Amino acid sequence: MPYPWRIATLARTYQPLLGTVVDLRLGAKTARRAKQLHRAAVEQITRLQAIFSVFDPDSALCQLRRGQLANPPQELIEVLGLAQHWNLASEGRFNPSVGALQQKWSEASAAGTEPKADELLDIAEANQSLPFAVEGDDLQVLGDCQWLNLNAIAKGWIVDQAVAGALADGAAWVTLSAGGDVLHSGPETLNIGVENPHRPYDNEPSLFTVSLNAGALATSGGARRGVAVDDHWVSHLLDPRTGQPAEAIASATVLSATAAEADVLATILAVTSADEAISMAHELGEVAAAVVTAEGEIVCTPAWDNLRPSPTRSK
Repeated sequence: MPYPWRIATLARTYQPLLGTVVDLRLGAKTARRAKQLHRAAVEQITRLQAIFSVFDPDSALCQLRRGQLANPPQELIEVLGLAQHWNLASEGRFNPSVGALQQKWSEASAAGTEPKADELLDIAEANQSLPFAVEGDDLQVLGDCQWLNLNAIAKGWIVDQAVAGALADGAAWVTLSAGGDVLHSGPETLNIGVENPHRPYDNEPSLFTVSLNAGALATSGGARRGVAVDDHWVSHLLDPRTGQPAEAIASATVLSATAAEADVLATILAVTSADEAISMAHELGEVAAAVVTAEGEIVCTPAWDNLRPSPTRSK
């Protein structure tokens, strides 16, 4: 037994984190302590979401988008700093201002006509430079922040904070799942099924299973989110450099030490080609990654030693 005392478990599901379903499970010495830790984690998630939400007009991020944020909270500065880092490291494949392009595709969906490539490129080039700069603890606003959306990195970062807080307060183990992000810290291996992006149905068998001992897993893909334009499904994942939807990669799954890193790397890899994705996974940090191509091929990095293909997999 990894612990000399009985572990009480508390598991509940709720939906407060950046528009996705959250499942939090943790263990503690007693049921009462588990309940206290669970409540504290929920309160932390709720507090942090109030900073990063693009739906709450009173959030710090929305105030920044309107140019009305006088004293940005340190948490926002930290995540903006991470976004800046990954924007540079990925050579623009990750851009928190991609909302301008998403708006263009939303308008195209309403009109029923795909936007022209040169129109998308104009928008992409106009938003290529970040409208902010972070140096240490200081945030400098450089331009119009109206399109900023930090969901692709803030969700994972919030997951990291909630798990770290629960462990620091005495939780024996914690597993937190938020949409496609999972962070697990505990004595037992967690087996996680990864959805087949070519058959995104609730009753469909997993494409493959990942054995997670400790760390984070994130999957990004456009199978369930996007818009229809003239009877053509367009992924919500767009290449910020061109404005074009991600079509070469059906989904990207990343194993990493933190949910924030797994989250943003999965997003970056999902907007590349398969060969480029594997190469970038090495360059951006020796992480384990598996991408499913548009043709259904699974391509992995050498570090992907936990991959176990589903027995129903035909190729």
